[in-house]
Amino acid sequence: MTQKRRTSPVPAFARRSQSQGGEKPASRDNAASKKNGRWNLKNLYPGLRSRALKQDQSKVEEKLAEFLYAYQDSVFEDMPGAELAEAIAAYEEIQNRKSLISSYAALLSSDNSKNYEKVKPLERWAGFIDSKLEPFLEALSGMKEDKLLFKLAAPEMSPYAPWLAQLRAGAAGRNLPEEIENLSAVFQGVTTDGLSALYQKKAIAVEEKMAAVETAGRSIAEIRDAQAKILKQHSGGFADMLGTLIKSQDVNRTWYGHSRQDQDFLDRNNLEAETADMIFDTVKKSYIALSHRYYKWVAAQHGEDVLPAHKLSELTPGAEKAKDFDFAWDEAEKEVLSSFRKFSPKFANTAKGFFEGGYIDALPHAGKATSDFTYPTGPLGHPFVLTNFDGSLDALVVLAHELGHGIHMKLAEEAQGGLLSETPETLAEVASVFSEMLLFDYLRGKTDDPDTQRRLLEQQITGLLESAMQQMAYYDFEKRVYAQSQNGMPDAETISDIWVDVLQDYYGPSVEIDDYQRYSWTMVPHFFEMPSFYVFSYSFAQGMVNSLYKIYRDSDDKAEFVENYTALLQAGMSTDVKELLQPFGLDHTTQDFWRKGLELIEDYLNELETGAPPPVPTDAPMISDILGTGKTNEKKTDTPPRKNFRFKP
Repeated sequence: MTQKRRTSPVPAFARRSQSQGGEKPASRDNAASKKNGRWNLKNLYPGLRSRALKQDQSKVEEKLAEFLYAYQDSVFEDMPGAELAEAIAAYEEIQNRKSLISSYAALLSSDNSKNYEKVKPLERWAGFIDSKLEPFLEALSGMKEDKLLFKLAAPEMSPYAPWLAQLRAGAAGRNLPEEIENLSAVFQGVTTDGLSALYQKKAIAVEEKMAAVETAGRSIAEIRDAQAKILKQHSGGFADMLGTLIKSQDVNRTWYGHSRQDQDFLDRNNLEAETADMIFDTVKKSYIALSHRYYKWVAAQHGEDVLPAHKLSELTPGAEKAKDFDFAWDEAEKEVLSSFRKFSPKFANTAKGFFEGGYIDALPHAGKATSDFTYPTGPLGHPFVLTNFDGSLDALVVLAHELGHGIHMKLAEEAQGGLLSETPETLAEVASVFSEMLLFDYLRGKTDDPDTQRRLLEQQITGLLESAMQQMAYYDFEKRVYAQSQNGMPDAETISDIWVDVLQDYYGPSVEIDDYQRYSWTMVPHFFEMPSFYVFSYSFAQGMVNSLYKIYRDSDDKAEFVENYTALLQAGMSTDVKELLQPFGLDHTTQDFWRKGLELIEDYLNELETGAPPPVPTDAPMISDILGTGKTNEKKTDTPPRKNFRFKP
């Protein structure tokens, strides 16, 4: 059988942090979960009708009643800073316990699609709690700046300053009449949340049909052709879903007066439009030097001038000589923990807790969600990881990726507590992508076999390109589809035309896009389940990780780097991105920052082409030809020299 390599971006969903809570099961339950590769949701509650769940709901309702009684007639603008801090702390306490309950409902649905209907009462209950707290958030987000600044002078308020800044940035320009705000919230719940659940159901059904055509004796090309017909058949339904989601976002954008379709994403991440556009232009300009160059090399290795799309999933002839990877579940645990331990014992021990505590669901089973993710349960709980582990190298990379999220969540929660531990989307993927780099570095370092080295290097380059560049192509796709929607909701074929255009931009002339790829946008969950333009955060994170990893790789004092990097993950939303990068001597608002990250991929490409003859003649420009050397195009900044940075909670 033809060996496979990674050909799709690693998805990852959540980005908050947790400690431990809920009802703790007997240790033998967690031991069984570890052995079977199944999570133990009894870590949260014994069941939907359990006494513990009802007790926690009662606690939330009691705290909510106390909150509403204490502050129902309050004018928060006139409240002293110390008293407002007490109100925020009370709000946080309610949310912390409510998060355990709402997360339990979400995890049950992910565990088995048959649970969708069973958890709806819990979802409605959580929505009711949020609706009662919404006026408090509106009061904070709409408070006059001079009044708020006066309150922030109180020592009790200063810890909440970053959270308030994020809350107010996300609500910028949203001070609408209460009736419209309420309508917006209801509309969002019906469309975004409802269609996300509908998408999951439909995606599972379509994937089951696609799996059914993978019969013995059929070639990859034949299977892809059959699967393409299935995707095309269902593309109309997916187009309707996407169109409805776009329309809901467009209604909100109009109400809030946003001129850009991605303005909500920019506000949530405190990212200037000028910086986002610079990053997009920088990455897209570099397609020709990196992704075009790589896929031309891949095509040549297969003896092709233009590579048929189905061969993108095949290893090149040289890498195919390497022994196939087939990890048992206990071996996967050992490899990932070893790669983390080489970097930091603290990271390894934190990840080990996921295995030992029953917080990973790894093996596929009927009704299970198909996307890999790390899910938050709030500061009273512990994050859960879901993957569909099949023993492949791909699956091992996904496991490292998701555990990177888990480590990030735990570190931020321990340092920041509840509200401040939530990480901006642009930083949410940093730890996960960095963990992939650690795994590849570890695996390459433990083998002397040149074929295995080559296979790992190909896999790593593919992953780097998919995260740093293909995700930016996905961002381009969303922008184009949203723009097209201004002239009416695009149908499935129009959306597919846009999808083909952005894929061809990314792959270049050496890859032929087939019908399977034409309709593959329907199977990208981020377009349906995540906030719009979230894919930008993958590219942002990979560029940041590339620059950070290059510093780590070349550093003589790795202990200093580990300390600074740990502090970055601990920060949550407490510290601005620019300040977080100062200890490393980096500034993400300059093109030079992104150039350095792209040059790391170029280094790997040079290594691959040198070690895998025959070399392929290429006229592809170097990154320096496109972006310069950094001496003439680097914006002057006041970033201080690199120094040791110790996080102070």
